[in-house]
Parts: sequence; structure tokens; C-alpha cells
Amino acid sequence: MQNCHLFLACIILGFVHSSPVNDNGFSELLKQHREGTNILDVTMPGITPKVEDYYVCTSVPVPTGENYIVQFEPLASGDMAHHMLMFGCEQPAENRKSWECGQTCRGKPNILFAWAKNAPPTNLPEDVGFKIGGSSNVRHIVLQIHYKNPTKEPDASGVRLHYTPERQKNIAGIALLLSTQISIPPHQPETISDISCQFKSSTPIYPFGFRTHAHSLGKVITGYQFNGTYHLIGKGNPQWPQAFYPVKDKIKISNNDILLGRCVFDSTHKDTYTSIGPTHNDEMCNFYMMYYTDANGGQPFYECFGNWRPDMFKNGGFPSQESLTALPPNPALEEEAEHGHSRVDSKADDKLDEEKLTPALEAVKNWPDLGNVKLGQVAGVATDSKGNVHIFHRADRVWDYSTFDPVNNQYLQRNRGPITQDTILSFNPNGKLIKQWGKNLFYLPHGLSIDDQDNIWVTDVAMHQVFKFNKGEEKPSLTLGKEFEPGNDRYHFCKPTDVAILPTGEFFVSDGYCNHRIIKYAADGSVIKSWGTIDGELAADKYPKPGAFKLPHGLTLAKDKKQVCVADRENGRIQCFDYDGNFKSQIHLTEFGHKVYAVAYTPHFGGLMYAINADQSNPEENEGFTIKFDTGKLQDTWKPQGGFSRPHDVAVSPDGKCVYVAEIGSNRVWKFHSTFDAQTQSTGSAVITMKPTSGMISNNPSTSKTDVQNYKTVGIHKSQKKMGNGIFRQKPDKPDFTTDEDEAEVDEMKKSGISKEVESNNEGSVQGENNATPIIVGVVLIVPVVVVIVATVIMRIRGRMAQNRLYTVDTGLRGGFNLGNLLGRKHKGFQQLNTEELDHLNSDSEDEFSRKT
Repeated sequence: MQNCHLFLACIILGFVHSSPVNDNGFSELLKQHREGTNILDVTMPGITPKVEDYYVCTSVPVPTGENYIVQFEPLASGDMAHHMLMFGCEQPAENRKSWECGQTCRGKPNILFAWAKNAPPTNLPEDVGFKIGGSSNVRHIVLQIHYKNPTKEPDASGVRLHYTPERQKNIAGIALLLSTQISIPPHQPETISDISCQFKSSTPIYPFGFRTHAHSLGKVITGYQFNGTYHLIGKGNPQWPQAFYPVKDKIKISNNDILLGRCVFDSTHKDTYTSIGPTHNDEMCNFYMMYYTDANGGQPFYECFGNWRPDMFKNGGFPSQESLTALPPNPALEEEAEHGHSRVDSKADDKLDEEKLTPALEAVKNWPDLGNVKLGQVAGVATDSKGNVHIFHRADRVWDYSTFDPVNNQYLQRNRGPITQDTILSFNPNGKLIKQWGKNLFYLPHGLSIDDQDNIWVTDVAMHQVFKFNKGEEKPSLTLGKEFEPGNDRYHFCKPTDVAILPTGEFFVSDGYCNHRIIKYAADGSVIKSWGTIDGELAADKYPKPGAFKLPHGLTLAKDKKQVCVADRENGRIQCFDYDGNFKSQIHLTEFGHKVYAVAYTPHFGGLMYAINADQSNPEENEGFTIKFDTGKLQDTWKPQGGFSRPHDVAVSPDGKCVYVAEIGSNRVWKFHSTFDAQTQSTGSAVITMKPTSGMISNNPSTSKTDVQNYKTVGIHKSQKKMGNGIFRQKPDKPDFTTDEDEAEVDEMKKSGISKEVESNNEGSVQGENNATPIIVGVVLIVPVVVVIVATVIMRIRGRMAQNRLYTVDTGLRGGFNLGNLLGRKHKGFQQLNTEELDHLNSDSEDEFSRKT
């Protein structure tokens, strides 16, 4: 029976075991929390595990009012914590700081988050969150940790929650397709396990992430939707870091669509049969989808067990060859999957070692939605703390040979007056225009920057000035430089190009086209120091010596490194300095060509620089560059289909997952999002942020007769579905795809008293059998003797259930019900059916049954 517990735990941990969207491991804990959110740390109160496989729980009350969790940030190391599960409860199982937890909650627990194998923090997409407090039934957060080994030092591992009171439009959900029965013969290069079921819900599902899980024999796992034609949801190699990878195509799963999964195993090196089971010598076949659903009526969990539509795999239209063909070999990914887990010190300084992860960037089509707005030359682009994108464009003004006096740099078109159109446009991450302003203020816009308080800073090269606009205001709170007066003293600029602002309020200005210098200012605008000369003699690398500039065109701050970096445009390099102007390093890749226009830094993925070049005479060479900050090595190049025209500025989103490029040639701004292409990218851990598709989701489960058999075999009885906004309703009626024999089995279940209709006002549902847990729970609470009766019934059913089937489960066992006690043995840590550690799944999930390993 213990192996049964292990099996379910393996299913759960298969889900939990994910690595980041490209692997596991960390490098630098986001010390700064997700902007605009609050923080709640849920950590162990100095636990010292004394034995192996020690399960401990702790709890904290949720903040007052209704809130939404939008990011989960693990504060743990895989060396210490085997895995962690986080639950939302009305009341914790015990009112103590910590307890050995076979039981997590009084009443029904909702799984909020799961973590294992040094998985990284993850941001939920915009407008998605886990609802806690308020009208939800979540009044406490319970953290459960499985400590695999005893330790001598007290542990404070846990999870940092980032939450907001802002109501979210959608909730996330998880759809899990898995096989529970398969026998893999030895010495076979290809054994297939198929999963299929019909989706029953009036609310469509829009998957945005997928994840595959198998053990050592797993070769390739694919997931499909069938709605008249087959659509690939995702394809993964389970031997690579098991993360949630983005679904590349927009997929809408509607009522009556068929969901299909296929696992392919290679047992050529095995001498014995292999079955689905809990240990590493057994196998698993899991395909996960992460999706959105409407916050007002959507459901957060959906499961499909077994192969209820085998005909769908025999259909001539099924992409059989695609499902059987393995992804190209990637030794780097395989090595990282096995050895790439880094460490997290959850004590002192909250630091996480982040492995190398290079996101592949892909242009987003039709972004942004400009409506009737016509852009001029887009000179500047920046993002604020919420990820909104702000651009600075020139409207009807063009910088050409007639714009300035070539001798004294005086602007020659003052008689035209300031630009009468709005020059600063703000878009949300989805590209919707949310604000426009800046008319009658500027003559020739250039740089735009945004500080930590979301104040906007701009430079105007015609006016030779720098302006600061406090958040939400349209009149400058600080103006530097003399209007239309070029100069090179402490009071004048000559065509200043960019600004970079420190958290202290101090800031740097690149005084760019004429003076070739960097000036550091105090927050009040007084000069602290300046440095830089024009060109000068060449160093051994054939570049001008450090500190010499030939048009410092862009600035970025590497705050975690305490450095300011300069796009030294005409020297074709990036120079970095400490905050006092002392040279630290430079990057001059041959791929840059002769010019580097702009640079942006993100601390994520171990610290990356995004840069752009531009060559008007050879535009096909214009592209973006992803560079590892610490090594200066080129990680990737990228550009839109058709290439860039004249890229001028670059910015990166707060989570490091999206990059924006402004162009003055095609007069547009590009958005690139991270695809994390597992076939080409090395992986590493980082905060995983999923890009939303559109729409919402619901999950609806139901059990099948085979489910009851399988759970019976595993020694686990399915629990009652969540009611109301919970999950699914289970019916005694025949499932969507049944035979007469199936119906007979259903009838037998009814007679046995195991399958009762569980009422649900949930709109979306999947038809199937119900489970025995509600009855068992009630019986166990009333008369222990009934345990014997239930066991007898289950044994009868077991012989009848031979086929797996779709079902949806809410959270497993109710509070107060302890499977270990029911079985007459004590077992530490029966955990709830988990959701992935990666993207915080909103899951009303089921009780996960942990195992001893």
C-alpha cells in the first residue's frame, strides 16, 4: 500500500518537479518584489528535521481584505527541501507554529503553489491571480515541506508571496492529462501510451503553457486538441528540464473538443518490464497545460485519466509521425536537467544562484494597437514598474541635414514652434493605448527613461535640455540645461541623449552628440561629477581607451552590479563604469559592426544585456543582441521578420521577458517576447512569466469507474469535488464515451453505494463517475467499522475497472480525513494533489498524496 502512496506522490511531484521554463536553478533572488505588489513570506520557523522523509506544515493568516497572489518566489534549496506545497485553507489543521502534517487544513484545501528541484520564481500573466481572502474561502496559507534527509541546522525555507488588492480579470488553471496503466516491454525502442478525453464546458480554455513529465524511459510527449482538425498544443522531451514552455499558437479549447496526449518510451536498455508507478524505476506519462479562465465563473483544475477516444489516434488525420519523432538532441539541456540545479540560501540575504538561461526572442505581430495614431520617428522607449511601455516620438519632425547648424549645433527650426501632437504614448503590455500626452512641449524628442517611482525623464536634442516629469504629471518638476543653448559647462548640454536614474534619486545624463561625456547629478539636479573624453589614442584592442566616447548614445543601469553602462555609439561598443565613473569593463563584439545605439539591462537570467546596432548603409546587418553581462559573451541575436530599418532605442520589461525596440526609420516600436525554445536554448532558472493568450478558461472534471479502480489500487479514494466555484460535478450517469459494459459497471457502482451524484452549480462539467470520498469521509467520522465495508466495496470494483477515463478532481481528501489513519497506519505527509511549482497554478486541486522516498 505504501507504493500506492508513492505513485500518487509521483504524479504530483511530476507536476511539482518542474524546472523553470527552461530549467531549474537560480542566480539571484529577485530582491525587489514584483512592482506594485505587497509581500507575504511564508517560511518554516526554524525546523530541524530529525528523520528521513519528514513532513512539516506551518501557516499564516492571509492579509486583510480580498487580494490576489500574482507571483510565488521560492526561498528554498533542493538540497534542504525535497519539495514544498502551499495551500489555501479556511483554517489550518492545527493552531501551532508548525506540526507534522498528514493533514494540512480543516475543511477543504486548495493548492496554490508547488515547488521542487530548485524551480524558479514565476510571475503570473497580466490580469491573472490566485484569489485569497475576501469572498474566497482562503483565510490561511499553509506551507508543507517534505524534508528528505535529517539535518543539524534549523531551516527557514518557504515561499514569498507577491500579492495585490487589484482585482484580476482571469484566474489560471491546470489541465492534466495522464496515463495510469502501461506495461513497457524490455528492449523496445518505441512503446506508446495514449491519453484522450472530451472537454465538457461552455467556457473555453486558452492554454498558454505546457509541461511534460516522464521518468528515464520517456522519449517524447505531445499534447493535441481536436475540434475537427488536430492542433499541436505542445511537444517536449521529458529528459530536459521539465518546465512550463509557452504554447506557441493561440488555441481555444471549447465544449466537446477532444484533448489528446501521447507518450513515447524507449526501453532498449531495460531488461525487465516497466509499469506506471511511484519509484524512479517505474514510469510516468503526464502532459500538463496551464491556461486562463474567467475570474467570475472559471474553474481552476481539470484532469484527464486514460484513453477514452482511442479512435482519435487511429484517424488518418492524426499527426502520428510528429508525435513519434523525438526532438533534436540537446546535450546541454540534458546535462542541465540532471546536474543543473543550483542552490538557494533561504536564510540571511535571500540570494538564489541562477543558472544560465537565454530567452529566445520572437517579435509579436501587430503590436501595439495604434488605432488612429500616426507615429513619427520613435526615438525613445522605456517600461515602467507595471510593465507598461512608454514611447517618445517626433510626430511630424524629422532630424535631417537642415535641422542643426553644423558649426555651433544651434537648432534651426525654432520658428516651427513645439510639436503640436502628443509625443509620449503609453501602452499596456498587450499593446493597448492607455495614455497619450506631451503636445506643445518638445521640439525634437530623443531619450526617454523611467525611474523606480515611475517618474518620466526625457531629453530634447533641439532644446539641449533634460526634463523630469513626476508620475502622472504633464509639467516638468525638474529642468536641466539652457533652452536652445548648446554648451559644455555644468549648466549646459549639447544634444543630450539619455538619462539613467538610481534608486537614491541620483542620476546620470549622457551628454552625447557634442560633448561626449557622462554627468552624474544629485537628486536635486546639482552636478556631482562628470567623465569622458572624445576618442583619444587606441588601446591594444584597437579601440579607444576606456572612458573615451564617440557619441554616448544610450544608458542603462545594472543596479545589482552597481554599474552604469553606456552605448558608445560610434565606437561600436558598450562601456560599463561604477557609480563613481571608474571603468569596469567593455563589450565590443564583432557582430556589432561599427555602431551600438542602445543598451538595456535585466538582472534576470543571471544578468543579461540587450543591445541594438544600426547601419543605414547595410540595414540587413541591423539586429538585436543578447549578451551575458558577467562574461560579455554573445548569447543570441534577434530581429523581426523582414529585419529592422533604423533601430534607435531598446528597453526591457521589469521581469526581463519582453524587449522593446524603437525605430526612427520605419517609425514604429517592436515588442519581442521570450519563447524559451527548448530545442535551441540552453536553460537556466529565472522568474517565469507566462504571456497570456486571450480569453479565459475553466476546468471541469469528473471521475470514471476506472478512476475509482485505479485509486483503489493505489489505496486512495477520490475526494468529493469542490462545489460552487470549485470544480466539477460527478454524475452517476454514463460517461461521454462508454460501452454497454461500461454502463453496467456504472450501475454496479451505484448499487454498491460508491457512486453518488454530487451536486454542483458549476457551469462547466465533465461527465463521469463520482468518487467515494465524501461517503468514506462521513462514514469514517461516524463509525470506523464502515471502513471495512468500504474496503470490501472497493475490492469488488477493482476487478471491474480495467480502463482509464477522464475525470476532474477538485482537492482530494477533506480536512479531518487522514488516509494513513483510514488504512490503519501512520503516514507522515499525505500531501494534496499539486499544481506545478513553476507557474503558480490556480488549482482547486486535489489532495496530493506524498510519498516516502
